[in-house]
Amino acid sequence: MDVAADCAAKGAAHSRDQLPQNLDSLANAMEELKHVYQDVKERVKREEQFQNKRTREVDAWLCSVENMEREVNELMVKSDIEIQKKCLGSCCLTNCRSSYKLGKMIRAKVAAVAELQSRADNLDEVPVPLIRPAVNEMPMEKSVGLDLLFDRVWRWLGDEEVGSIGIYGIGGVGKTTLLAKINNGVLKRNNEFDVVIWITVSKVETIERVQEQILNRLDVPDYKWKDRSQDEKALEIFQVCHQMEVQKMVEVKCLGEEEAFALFQANVGEDTLNSHPQIPNLARIIAQECHGLPLALVTIGRALAGSTAPEEWKMKAQMFKNQSYESQGIYSVLELSYDKLPSDTIKSCFIYCSLFPEDHEICCDQLIELWIGEGFLDEFDHIHEARNQGGIIIEHLQHAHLLVNGISEKYVTMHDLIRDMALWIAGERGRKKKFVVEKQVESIEADKVATWKEAQRILLWDCSVEELNESPSFLNLETLIVSCKLMSYPSGLFGYMPIIRVLDLSKNFGLIELPVEIDRLASLQYLNLSYTQIVKLPIQLEKLSKLRCLILDEMHLLRIIPRQLISKLSSLQLFSIFNSMVAHGDCKALLKELECLEHLNEISIRLKRALPTQTLFNSHKLRRSIRRLSLQDCAGMSFVLLSPHLQMLEIYSCSELRFVKISAEKEGPCDMVHPNFPSHQYFCKLREVEIVFCPRLLNLTWLAHAQNLLSLVVRNCESLEEVIGEGGGVAEIEQDLVVSTKAKEYIWKTLPFPSLREFNVRFCPSLRKLPFDSDTWDSKIR
Repeated sequence: MDVAADCAAKGAAHSRDQLPQNLDSLANAMEELKHVYQDVKERVKREEQFQNKRTREVDAWLCSVENMEREVNELMVKSDIEIQKKCLGSCCLTNCRSSYKLGKMIRAKVAAVAELQSRADNLDEVPVPLIRPAVNEMPMEKSVGLDLLFDRVWRWLGDEEVGSIGIYGIGGVGKTTLLAKINNGVLKRNNEFDVVIWITVSKVETIERVQEQILNRLDVPDYKWKDRSQDEKALEIFQVCHQMEVQKMVEVKCLGEEEAFALFQANVGEDTLNSHPQIPNLARIIAQECHGLPLALVTIGRALAGSTAPEEWKMKAQMFKNQSYESQGIYSVLELSYDKLPSDTIKSCFIYCSLFPEDHEICCDQLIELWIGEGFLDEFDHIHEARNQGGIIIEHLQHAHLLVNGISEKYVTMHDLIRDMALWIAGERGRKKKFVVEKQVESIEADKVATWKEAQRILLWDCSVEELNESPSFLNLETLIVSCKLMSYPSGLFGYMPIIRVLDLSKNFGLIELPVEIDRLASLQYLNLSYTQIVKLPIQLEKLSKLRCLILDEMHLLRIIPRQLISKLSSLQLFSIFNSMVAHGDCKALLKELECLEHLNEISIRLKRALPTQTLFNSHKLRRSIRRLSLQDCAGMSFVLLSPHLQMLEIYSCSELRFVKISAEKEGPCDMVHPNFPSHQYFCKLREVEIVFCPRLLNLTWLAHAQNLLSLVVRNCESLEEVIGEGGGVAEIEQDLVVSTKAKEYIWKTLPFPSLREFNVRFCPSLRKLPFDSDTWDSKIR
């Protein structure tokens, strides 16, 4: 027995000696799995932004990875304890057997992690956006004069003999509004239809793209239409939808005189109309000159709202009478809405929106950043102030009906007729072509490029350009936005753009390098290289002394940023490197360079590892500049210090996280909250929060201040007991708000979240209460 026991002990002791090596193998395997997890998660997130839902298979895989990480971490803790026993000289048979069991468990976990990672390869064959709502609600304002048409079309929709309906009319007459009204009517009775497909087709849209959108919405399997000809795709649509001949036609006509005047009055407002006895008659004259076109009635009515001087009304009425309604005359009528904009800055911002392609969903954040780069918001020294003003300008343009809501709160669009009018104004009322916008052109000839030499702004969207034998000269060019399939740019191209301020090369997915002469762009203030395949930033960028905005998001191959390059960009105010590879390592040196920049006041970054987070949180300048922050695998990080200006927060796999603090606005030894900082502005910009696998975090009390939250996702936070407790009110803060383990006794209170659209909680077994009142549940939570 003694011999057998001795042999068993030696075997188990050998297993214990292998523990460190086995743990390293497990840690490496888990690290690789988490990288794959993050890639899949990013794909899912991008699809969900377009209101697509993840498949059950993808969701189950993500949950499995999260559970696996929790189990691996628990096993790592047990193994560390066992290794400590070995270091203390304990070698009894019981301890040896325990080591042997742990060794077997670790080897089994390594195999399980590998199997889970292999399953990810098959997820590529299962598209994320498989499950979609039958109908998507479309944004729309109150309509006038469409009720009879709506009732007629609605009756046709219920008639089984009517297979298709055609709706037509001149631009701005209300066709899209009528369709939105019908779409939203279907939404209320969505059990009557399997799917509603809404596709916006611009003038330059290709048949293939329209077919792809239809087939994708019909959930036709890829093998039935990938790599098929145009005719074969048309046949597949035919077979799914049956024969679609237009059987009913309805024309959306301009409004009659009384309906038109009623719509005009509604947008001018009673206070303005009643401010002087002459104004109502003058208003009717101007409304008549709009010829019943709803778009003109709304935009001009809103432009004249607040104008109480009859002399101004007389002048506008006479001006409209002198204009021809045909051709460009409608632009002259609509131009009043432009002339009435209250400042040259807002006018410049409006004209700039026409640079985006027809029917394009314009991201508000990107638009404001471009405005900053162009110098439209130079009166503000701080990026936060410039962003706030940019948001106010967008709201002003929306109120003037010059911009309308897009697919979500984050996007806006411009009506085709308004865009044409803006381009007409930009080109000095049709005399010049200062804006060049090309979309989905298969091949732009070099001779055509040469004709753009007088252009002020150029946008190329999903185009290809013939090889340029010589670099054209663009002496007047201020803006170049290129989103094409280019691997490189012609040598010398950037040498002939002396006054360019904005260079956006984002989504050039094949771009691997920048020309060395980029240092000749001495006036450049905005550079965006997001979603490119660039591996190393050229050292020549250090010469861009006027650069204010540098955006390097989603650059998954970016490995090298030369040392001291960033610190030499002395004018830099906005730096974004969100979800790019270079920020996944120890970017402590990068943060130190950012800290040296005098004018920097906005940072977006993803950090992995705890060491750079310490650099971030220990710097008042850096942490108050954070706008979007993602923390992942920060082992040993026990607290997070948040800026009140934060807009987006992601925390993944931070197993030691216990505390969340609100950063002070004033430097000091105790980080006291600045007494003059308005309490209602804490986290007023916070829109998205996602926290996954933070097992020691007990509550999220600081969310009480995030009244404009759009999305909240919490998963695998086993110790979480409350999301928001009464102790989270700003009024009680004397120093930083600290969420501690004593938060169990907080008294629960409900709070309104009027903007919340998504709320997702999983694997939080201790969670007892939710922070929402009835108004929140009545909102548009998905």
